[in-house]
Amino acid sequence: RPTDPEMIKYVADRLVKLRPSRKSSLINAIAAMFQFQGSVSESDRNAIIVELQRRKHISIDANDRVTYL
Repeated sequence: RPTDPEMIKYVADRLVKLRPSRKSSLINAIAAMFQFQGSVSESDRNAIIVELQRRKHISIDANDRVTYL
């Protein structure tokens, strides 16, 4: 499940190190995290991003810039 708390923590911890600055880079970073586990669908990537925002790990502004909170 893409919104599993452990998965969100795993993604959030890795993103803090990678710190992609744009939404497109963020999507690519999340895809890369799961490339050896059979990939992750676009809808799951979007669900992960929404959950990261809901849990206040990141915010994405109108210009698709990612901020880490």
